[in-house]
Amino acid sequence: MKRALLALLLFVALTGLAALDITSTEVGGDWDVSTTWIGGTVPGYGDNVTIQGPVLTAYVSCANLYVTDRGSLLNKPSQNGQLYVSGLLANNGTIAKNSTGNLFVLIASQMHNAGVFTPNDLNLQGGASHYLTGTSPYG
Repeated sequence: MKRALLALLLFVALTGLAALDITSTEVGGDWDVSTTWIGGTVPGYGDNVTIQGPVLTAYVSCANLYVTDRGSLLNKPSQNGQLYVSGLLANNGTIAKNSTGNLFVLIASQMHNAGVFTPNDLNLQGGASHYLTGTSPYG
């Protein structure tokens, strides 16, 4: 009985650690609202996120972030936003500060920009090697 209970607890703990692949709807919305995301799950720190519509953010984190050519990520109007990406940030759409408020981007690994990238600040985090590549300028 103890082994079965231990196995069940270990299974629950390990499945909770698995990264999810979460994609926004094409309509988009606020990052922290479930209707913004296909399947209704709001992304967390360890998740891989794809943005394919206009998404507004406050303070969020994810493992990897891919912004499609139709996607955009901006801070909420009149608010500050901060995006932390621990893995790859690949931007083919728009990552920008809104006309009011500020957007700060922090990456711990690498970034590729082939879209519009105009936050207030890009900050490289941690002691790992960082790689910035792209076909579009970093604003």
